Amino acid sequence: MRRNGLLYAALVESGRGLTVQAAASTQQLGGTASSAPGFSLASLLVCEGCDQPLQPSHTTGGQRVYVFLCGCHRGEVSGDVVERLARDRVEVESYALVADVPPDRLGQVFRGLFAQVRTGSSTDDLAFVWRL
Repeated sequence: MRRNGLLYAALVESGRGLTVQAAASTQQLGGTASSAPGFSLASLLVCEGCDQPLQPSHTTGGQRVYVFLCGCHRGEVSGDVVERLARDRVEVESYALVADVPPDRLGQVFRGLFAQVRTGSSTDDLAFVWRL
């Protein structure tokens, strides 16, 4: 399958089961995780509607959030919640992969396992695109 001129495939998991779908590398999705320290899903968390990465940010109260910049959805998703859900999903497959990993090192684990984490306006809409 081609998307954005690139040929790629990955295993996608959502509430609807598993399917094979296109997925690009994190570098092709808008930068590297080092550009957003403290955000373990930076460049991996993308809008389900347009594949644009969500922007890591902070609220005025200091909470970590990922913001939709694309216009498909309004607002943001909680960084703490979406990152915890991603960690929980990895733990289902193998607790050992994240057992002793400190929060500031989770990004490396996530980039190794996920091609993308797709979301709608709510974390209830998460779909994990696993690297094959």
